[in-house]
Amino acid sequence: MKELWLEPIREELRQMAVEALDKTGNWCRFLHSASSNKDVLELVAFNGDALREHGVYEAALLYAFMATSLNNRPWSTAALVDMFTRADRTKLRAAGDPLPGAGPFTVYRGVAGRGPARRVRGLSWTDDVEKAAWFRATFAGALRSCRLSRDRRGGRGVGVQLWTRRA
Repeated sequence: MKELWLEPIREELRQMAVEALDKTGNWCRFLHSASSNKDVLELVAFNGDALREHGVYEAALLYAFMATSLNNRPWSTAALVDMFTRADRTKLRAAGDPLPGAGPFTVYRGVAGRGPARRVRGLSWTDDVEKAAWFRATFAGALRSCRLSRDRRGGRGVGVQLWTRRA
């Protein structure tokens, strides 16, 4: 078993976190041992090999990506894409919710930030226009939308590899 990177976990919780993952495969308990929700994605990034060995990387990644209280701004788009690229697509789709029908779909993104922090082509999109509008209004940004249809080759959503609706 790979040695786990535990820096964001308080010293007194580390043994419990290791046992949760190694003995029971409880990735959720392992991730919840982090000091804050902004550290959860870091735990997944640095422990990807161990999580893959347990067969839980995809579920843990999806959870960690959505667990942050506000956004994943500290992470570059390239780093986030790399984490998702390392995931098994079938397991990743199984960890999320299914598409809500045959489509086509309209998804929205509230874009904020200035300069390099402004990620118009980020990974977080929603079917809830009000949620996207909140990000736009809160951070003086812009509202983007995209119409998606299914790909004839594999039934995948064009431009979206993952559908997540869980709050």
